[in-house]
Amino acid sequence: MKNAPSRDTIILWSAVIAGIGLLALLVRHAAIYRFGTDTFTGNVLFGVIFILLVGLYLGFQSVIEDFSRAVSNFFRRKEAVVIAETTSGEQIAVPAMSEPQQMDYRSEATTTDCEVLEDDVEFSNDLNEHHYQVIDIMDDGTRHIRFADGSEGYASAGLSDEEILFEHEYQNNCPDFDEDAIFQDFISGLTEQEKYDYENNIKRVKIESNEEYEYGCFASVPERNIIDNHDGTTTIEEYESSVFITANGDVIFLHQLDEMIKFYNEHKETTEKIITQKKECDEAYEELLRNEELYNTEQVTFICAYITYTMQGFMESHELDKLHLNARLWTKKPLADFNAVKLRKKHQLSKEDLKHLGYNIGKFLRLKGPVIATFVKTVFYEPFSNLQIQSINSKLTDTNPDKDKIPLLSREQMDALFEHFKRYKTINLKVVENKGKSKK
Repeated sequence: MKNAPSRDTIILWSAVIAGIGLLALLVRHAAIYRFGTDTFTGNVLFGVIFILLVGLYLGFQSVIEDFSRAVSNFFRRKEAVVIAETTSGEQIAVPAMSEPQQMDYRSEATTTDCEVLEDDVEFSNDLNEHHYQVIDIMDDGTRHIRFADGSEGYASAGLSDEEILFEHEYQNNCPDFDEDAIFQDFISGLTEQEKYDYENNIKRVKIESNEEYEYGCFASVPERNIIDNHDGTTTIEEYESSVFITANGDVIFLHQLDEMIKFYNEHKETTEKIITQKKECDEAYEELLRNEELYNTEQVTFICAYITYTMQGFMESHELDKLHLNARLWTKKPLADFNAVKLRKKHQLSKEDLKHLGYNIGKFLRLKGPVIATFVKTVFYEPFSNLQIQSINSKLTDTNPDKDKIPLLSREQMDALFEHFKRYKTINLKVVENKGKSKK
């Protein structure tokens, strides 16, 4: 059919009729359920709105179609147009839907005269034929070089690799080249120190010092001299003076430093002698401390062994340990705060025996009577609670040979007992029977 509508026209009109009908139906629905009109009035409104919208579309159809066409052209891909000419000479624009293809034309050579094979070409590789190794670099940048053929030479810092290889090739091919003469010229140009370093294979490297100024450093400080002139003007002379700043921050001027140096030079021997004597005294004092510490350790061991030998039958073990602690403390602090100890109920020791124990240990420690009496009263508090220290001190050396269970020993006897203990590690009172008797 020649005048049959196209598919696009049918789709377009169907969409328009459906849209207008839907809009008119919404108006009818709003009139009935929103505004409360009856059904007849709603149907009339539906028909009126439908007819008006169709008429409105027909009136603006051309405008709407132009707008739709413009929008579709905007989003449509551009088409290539081919101008075709008919046999009658008429030109027709035909859209080209496919992309133009690029034709690749190749021509084959008819002869093989122009073909070049890579195997027939020789590339020069002269640089790789002359390898060299840098053995050493001098301070001035001169390089000591060993070539691949085993020969050695020297090259200055400014020469490139090509120049070095060229010089080496020239030296090998030149009959007048004297390598020894050049080497002698090189040696003669060195200083005495450089020659010594070269002959002994010494390499000197300069490094930055990280020294911290533990003793001080030199510095400059600004000073000025004010001069009042006769004409009423003032002249200020400004200058800098060199000073020495000690590690403590003290500033010493050079003239003061010069005086100190002179004084040191005048008394240098005395100063060194004093320093040497101080060093010897320090060493002797340290040795004395070591010996004294060792002696004190042996003393404490001996005193504890003597107390155990003398008192273990008259005290419980824990009370005996307390007495040992008091004795150790007594060797360090003669008037310390001692802890009182208790004897067994049937100990059979008299007050004289306890005073003899304190006297023997006190004399061995070179202590005086009042100190010994204080120790006896404090440690054995119960037996001596009613006595004064003066009374105890006055009767420290009282003896009763028939009843004494702890004999009274002199300082010489205790020293002899100590020497025997250091040698045999035992307490034996028989070795001191013939020694000096105690002195009151």
